[in-house]
Amino acid sequence: MYTLLTGGTGLLGRYLIRDMLVRGWPVCVLVRGTRRDSAADRMETVVTRWEQTLGRRLPRPVILNGHLNDEQLGLSSDDVAWVRDNCQRVVHGAASMKFSPDEDGEPNRTNIDGVRHLLTFCERIGIQEYHHVSSAYVAGMKSDRVTESDLNIEESWSNNAYLGSKSVGEQIVRENSTLQSITIYRPSMIVGDSHNGYTSTYHGFYTPLRLGHAIGPKFPPSAQLDQLNFLDVLSLVGNESKNLVPVDWVAAAIIEIIRSPQHHGKVYHLTHSRPLNVTQMQAIFLEVLEPLIGRDFRGVEVPGLNEARGFFQEQMRIYQAYWRNDPIFDRTNSDRALAHLPPPEMTIDRIRQMAQFAVDNNFGWPTERCVRSDQRLKAQFDDLARKPRAVKGNTSEPVCVAAQVTGRGGGDWRFQMEQGWLRAAGRGLSAAQVTFYASAETLSEIAQGELTPGAAINQGRVLVLGPADQLDRIAILLQSLAEVFTPQAVVTS
Repeated sequence: MYTLLTGGTGLLGRYLIRDMLVRGWPVCVLVRGTRRDSAADRMETVVTRWEQTLGRRLPRPVILNGHLNDEQLGLSSDDVAWVRDNCQRVVHGAASMKFSPDEDGEPNRTNIDGVRHLLTFCERIGIQEYHHVSSAYVAGMKSDRVTESDLNIEESWSNNAYLGSKSVGEQIVRENSTLQSITIYRPSMIVGDSHNGYTSTYHGFYTPLRLGHAIGPKFPPSAQLDQLNFLDVLSLVGNESKNLVPVDWVAAAIIEIIRSPQHHGKVYHLTHSRPLNVTQMQAIFLEVLEPLIGRDFRGVEVPGLNEARGFFQEQMRIYQAYWRNDPIFDRTNSDRALAHLPPPEMTIDRIRQMAQFAVDNNFGWPTERCVRSDQRLKAQFDDLARKPRAVKGNTSEPVCVAAQVTGRGGGDWRFQMEQGWLRAAGRGLSAAQVTFYASAETLSEIAQGELTPGAAINQGRVLVLGPADQLDRIAILLQSLAEVFTPQAVVTS
């Protein structure tokens, strides 16, 4: 059964997809297209990057082209039926990171209305297991200890629409009475990858650095770095602390709890036991920004120091609720479930690496180039649904065979073999008697006669799940399946 994930193109969603695919979990992703890029292309960009980083081919998630703006999630009736038949759980990671309301109704449209729509959808199709990504800061402006059950929707969130919408969204989830299992994850301030500093979004922790990066180069070369002192702007004394957690650990923690049903049904603070002092963060930011001061200065103070400082202050105040001294986050549930998976230590060197990554990558601009998905294998599959293909061998007994093809253009497909014919039966791996796992390259070699099915299986290039006493029949199925994906249709990775 599949896991339905929302927010798969966001930072945390990217890591959840990586960890699910590496573990071999069947996953489908709710993605909306943009004016420039299709939903399939956006997801291909995410998976291709992980293939390049990991040095291995990965399966492709089932793409559900939709959105959270209505109760059917913008899905076609066929997609709704497919989710009903194939999905076991929902992991809701989508969120709008707008800290101030905009003309499109964000962040409430996604973080409140979107939650309602997703819960209604789950009720309609019968999904009972729900995992919700919230925030450790939904308890409001408490300054002492925050338990994993604390939630404050009464507080005025006028200075932070994002946190206000997340608190209401979590309350809606907690009040739901139709789901059997509700698990809530509350990360603190998510930062980049603990190994290499990678991030694809630059909110929260990155805000002072991003603003300094934007205006610092325009200062005169003689300007003092204290013009970018965000501690003064936010009226921080300097002994305050911020709770930072790397995105790879947050994803790993969520995956670990999902795979452990005994830990479902609770709220988890995904926070660090050792917060970082804001004075240390300020020093790291100024160290990284110092080489940039005066880089773009042209002899005219435009904007002048006062205007630039005013802009810096105005933008930082939007995030002021995020930058106060963090409370102590109780981790009773998290420590019980994740005792073997503590968060990496947030050392000075690790924070410096994350800050330097952001500067070196110009805070994500220009945006990463979209990788176009290859739809030729899908076209072959769709054609087979319309025109069944005759196959060799004794296939009088009906058998459902599924194939997970890794690499660009791959996907999960299910076929029906009966009375000498092979026809497409649907997307996904569910309800199959025989399942093949192979790369597009391997199927191409089989189809072209460069590799026999038996050799592919013996060499471990094809993994087969099916009756061990029917190897000959399995080989016939594999040959037939490979021939469906003709050499012209296959694109190797």
